[in-house]
Amino acid sequence: MGTTTRTITAGALFAFGLGSTLAHADPSLTARPRGRVIHLDPQQASLVAPWQPQAEGGTHVIYLNRCAAGLTLTQGATDSSLNNISSIVTGTVNFPAYPFGDAAWNELVQGTREMYAPFGITVTDVDPTPMPHDEVVICGNDVASGFAGAAGVAPGTCQPIPNAITFVFPETIGNDPRFTIETIAQESAHAWGLDHEFKCEDPMTYLLDCGDKAFLDGDFPCGEYEARACYCGGNTQNSYQTILSLFGPGTPDTAAPSVIIDSPSDGTRFDSGVAFDIAVTVADDVGATRADLYVDGMLASSDDSQPFGPWPVVDAPDGSHEFYVEVHDAAGNLGTSDVVSVLVGLADDSGGGGTEGAGGDGTGGDDPSAGGDEGGTPGGITGGGAIPPGFGRGTDDGGGCAIDRDATTPRAWWCLLVLAARRRRAR
Repeated sequence: MGTTTRTITAGALFAFGLGSTLAHADPSLTARPRGRVIHLDPQQASLVAPWQPQAEGGTHVIYLNRCAAGLTLTQGATDSSLNNISSIVTGTVNFPAYPFGDAAWNELVQGTREMYAPFGITVTDVDPTPMPHDEVVICGNDVASGFAGAAGVAPGTCQPIPNAITFVFPETIGNDPRFTIETIAQESAHAWGLDHEFKCEDPMTYLLDCGDKAFLDGDFPCGEYEARACYCGGNTQNSYQTILSLFGPGTPDTAAPSVIIDSPSDGTRFDSGVAFDIAVTVADDVGATRADLYVDGMLASSDDSQPFGPWPVVDAPDGSHEFYVEVHDAAGNLGTSDVVSVLVGLADDSGGGGTEGAGGDGTGGDDPSAGGDEGGTPGGITGGGAIPPGFGRGTDDGGGCAIDRDATTPRAWWCLLVLAARRRRAR
């Protein structure tokens, strides 16, 4: 493992800089697979777009991809995180989903954010496409991906690669969030032109057993298990200053995302039983992470996959209903849409009382057996009367939408949104 070069014509790999150092390595230091950088040959490197300095006030985006629905990458001359093209895979490679569950995933996402907090870098696990970004694919294993012996791998030149795709192999590493975080840091930084460092406390190192690593502001020798000349010239590297020069210092993300309900329009009237969608447009300077739909003041559904929505509405009871959407970003900022009101079925839902047999006449129904209840229900919507027969008895599939049809919960129909969204998001 180590620094290699891929020839664009044949795809051959050539070891660089490790011939003598591995012979002197302490076996305990080589027990775990480590990261690898594949240096593009001159012809391939010449195709990489020139690096553009960071725009003032902008932030560099790293997308951590857990391949939730699987991921297919194809080989190309240069990387494109926007089009799932990698310069270092061979042919077409299919990646399975990250295998260790949400708790381990959330830990490594947060740890990666902390690793890059000193710099103008935003780390997200929501695909920011079409926004330019680097991508770390955290899926699969080294052998199936075509990089046997590596915990992670990255393309490299002596300048940053725009929209680079790098790889970390959780099935090879095992369920070890901290080691995975440090491998993510090393591989993503390789795509910016950084070399390995002979410094145990920096994530660009091969060395182990010196505690948690962080990018260090100091000049340290390049090398894996002993010092060597740096691949791009000189004998030392300062990983902290190199990254700082590319992306600037970190600044808090204080900009809230924006969200607009595109449909239905405020004041729209729907006939009874008509299905419709609640569609939204979401924008954020970095990338929103979750959208929450509220119906009649209650949380109806959460969507953590872009593009957010649309949410299907089915069998809404007659009456007036209100919707709004809250959107969150990775920094905890919150954006809220305007409230949209719609009218279903009734021409007038002013709250003056129900009609006989449909929910009370507002002063006491004459014929409770026909559907009225003494005293009536304001607004003409009765307890669960519009919910399909049998819906909500007991519990559903775990989403917390159990409904007592005899209770006064007239607007519990919003649970239908949750179930519909759950079916739509299953993939």
